[in-house]
Amino acid sequence: MDIALDSSGIYIAGIDNYVDYTNHAFMAKSNLTGDLQWIRTYGGKRDIRYQANSIAIDNSSIYIAGYYGNPTTEHDFIIKYDKTGKFQWIYSWSGDKAMGIGINVDAIYIAGFNYTTGATLMKIANH
Repeated sequence: MDIALDSSGIYIAGIDNYVDYTNHAFMAKSNLTGDLQWIRTYGGKRDIRYQANSIAIDNSSIYIAGYYGNPTTEHDFIIKYDKTGKFQWIYSWSGDKAMGIGINVDAIYIAGFNYTTGATLMKIANH
């Protein structure tokens, strides 16, 4: 779970759990007094874990990073939303467990973990 703030609100990324073995990665926005404005989810396939681990924001966009999978196969993702919560794009890959995200004007950086090599850092240009 992670949190980011700007002058318009509080953004939270994480995981929700349901009784039927289905869960979602989620991102929610609250105003600065804590009133929920909206929530967005990703995932929901039975017996597959979806988890958002990190969130980053800039002037116009929100990015969440996480992973999904089952005990034998895992994939990572970055999802970009605009500041109103409208989906923009998703990028997915296998090999690392995306645990942190950072952005600047040129690139997105993902800190993660790979079971073979240990800690990883990945740069994705042109966001």
